[in-house]
Amino acid sequence: MNQLGEGTNTIGAISDYFVVETKILSTRTADLYISQDKTRGGDVSLWQLRAPLEVGSSMIAEYIKRMEIIEAINPPVSDFVGFAVDNKGTAFAVLARLDGNTLTEGTPEFSELERRFVSCVELISRIHNASIICGDICKNSFWLNRAGSVRFIGVMGAYELDRENGIKLYPESQYYLAPEQISDCNIDLSVDVYALGVLGYFLFTGKFPEKTPIQPSQVLKGVPFWADEVLLKALSENPAQRYQSAVELLADIKGKRELYAQDPNKVRHQIRNSGVEDSPSTGISSISLGTQLPIKKVKFSKGTILKISLVVMLISVALVGLWPFYSQFSHAKKLSSSLSAHRAIAGEQLNTAIDGLLSGNLASPGKKKFLNQIVNSDDPVAHAVLVTLSRNSAYPEIRKECENAIVERARSAGISRSADIASVWLSSFSGNINPPAYVEEVLLVLNGTLPSDARAKAIRRIYAENPPLALNLAASFSLDSSNDEDYRSVLAQLLGDKLKINDL
Repeated sequence: MNQLGEGTNTIGAISDYFVVETKILSTRTADLYISQDKTRGGDVSLWQLRAPLEVGSSMIAEYIKRMEIIEAINPPVSDFVGFAVDNKGTAFAVLARLDGNTLTEGTPEFSELERRFVSCVELISRIHNASIICGDICKNSFWLNRAGSVRFIGVMGAYELDRENGIKLYPESQYYLAPEQISDCNIDLSVDVYALGVLGYFLFTGKFPEKTPIQPSQVLKGVPFWADEVLLKALSENPAQRYQSAVELLADIKGKRELYAQDPNKVRHQIRNSGVEDSPSTGISSISLGTQLPIKKVKFSKGTILKISLVVMLISVALVGLWPFYSQFSHAKKLSSSLSAHRAIAGEQLNTAIDGLLSGNLASPGKKKFLNQIVNSDDPVAHAVLVTLSRNSAYPEIRKECENAIVERARSAGISRSADIASVWLSSFSGNINPPAYVEEVLLVLNGTLPSDARAKAIRRIYAENPPLALNLAASFSLDSSNDEDYRSVLAQLLGDKLKINDL
């Protein structure tokens, strides 16, 4: 895929580059799909703007410029692979494959909800510092990666070409629209502040605010102490009465939290219910036992106690016996789902090997031949399949075998120094010790067919988690490469950052 520098040219159809598969998320203006990258053979997350832009128009140039600015924000707010506009005017952006959960996943405590929301505000504040209006913020604009960090994924922006249809396709989006967006007035950064106010209100109360919102603490007790004042200001109908940017919103939250940390008595918590005490360490209410109720004692005979013990013992034995089968089934189902995207573009021989591997117990001796077929396959998708097997297998021995195969394939592809660096790092995770989530990036960069620019972007993402490893990989790939220029820029950037030297 080409990244368009000028923004007025177009490339071929999206289908020339990607196999678009399952839609997983939507915003008012765009849809996110699991897709296969035909060029590199891996699965990616592909955003498509729902309404096409007019080919040759200034809107295309504006879109490309916007994406270039967001991509250049440092530290990165999103995991870009690329972006462009196809020959029919469909704007799209490619992000790394989503690995984790939605922003609202699970039933987190208020402290965790507060952390997620503040992380969202921090990300948008960095985008606002670059003078970019998001215009289409909702809960689907953010993602929790496997490590629990919040990432901004709703990069497409607001192109008001088909607002009514967008709301129809994603009805929740109407709640995030600031009043001036509905009346077609000129918009500024404060529309994103309004949307963040809606997001915070929803995270803390589980409900969207009314046109005249009541205090969050009146909807649900236990919300952060700053929520009433901050969120209601963000939700002001009059843009002039809101925070003028996410930078101001973030500063006010941090200021209130710092004030509370210095003197809790100056800031009153909103408590969860009667009998609740404030927790100065977190700023979140904690539940006390309250009034002790009379307890009626119940006596059991020895025979009844024996029967209960026997039933509990039988249930425990049954659970212990069934657990391996359930665990095996659960992992097999997860692995099959993870491999489904690869199978859509893999060749017949590779698919046959995948099917054979997934049938029955993955760890049985009879599966060895199918794994060897994948290891020795010339299919360009085989590398991505091995990475997926390594990351999703329940068996450490399968994980290790896939990692060893990836390293050996890298050596065969002529990137032996890089393979050695990765092999030494992987060897530090033995037995049942699982490597960190960014091991996936490490394994993916060992694909011998991966273009140098894509590999450089992956190395930058590794640098955010493990700078020494990323620097070693950048240096080793530079030595392995036949072109001295391939990794010069990424080496300069990472070394410059590490050594605090500008323009190294």
